[in-house]
Amino acid sequence: MNSYVQAARLCIKDWKRFLLACALNILPIINFLVLGYMLEMIRRVENRQIDSLPQWTSWGRLFVDGLRLFVVCVVWLIPFALFASLAVLVPNPLLMISVVMLSGLIIIYLLPSIFVHQSRRTWGGLSREVILWSMSWSYLRAWVILMAISVLLGLISRPLPLLGAAMSAYVVIGLALSFGRLE
Repeated sequence: MNSYVQAARLCIKDWKRFLLACALNILPIINFLVLGYMLEMIRRVENRQIDSLPQWTSWGRLFVDGLRLFVVCVVWLIPFALFASLAVLVPNPLLMISVVMLSGLIIIYLLPSIFVHQSRRTWGGLSREVILWSMSWSYLRAWVILMAISVLLGLISRPLPLLGAAMSAYVVIGLALSFGRLE
């Protein structure tokens, strides 16, 4: 939870950079910049250089990093999507829904690990490190907090879609702070 308090402080302290992240996060394709920005934040957190939000510089690198992260996430999604699509072969509808939901939950659980591992290399694909790193109590605790905050902020921002963009930009910053600190 401390990471999300720090994220709130950083968002207030560097409000112009935060508002830019919110604005960019609204626009499809352009929001790859925000994904690249998150990877930059994770790198800074791991190097203990996070007394403020990073400057919005090297836009080309941020976009390419965000695009790469998107591609890596799609690659990770493929096996789970195939597994979930096999659920239609299951005659029991309840079991079919359970298989699909389990596949979705697994990929959502692995996403922060994918983000952190992608921040550490120029191009990362399927890696057992992603799975092994996510099998710790500290990761599970950080993930549960992330999900609780995401659901709460999603409920708050539901009537105002633009507020949702701000909330998701805040969650990205909190995610970078909490998962970038894990060993």
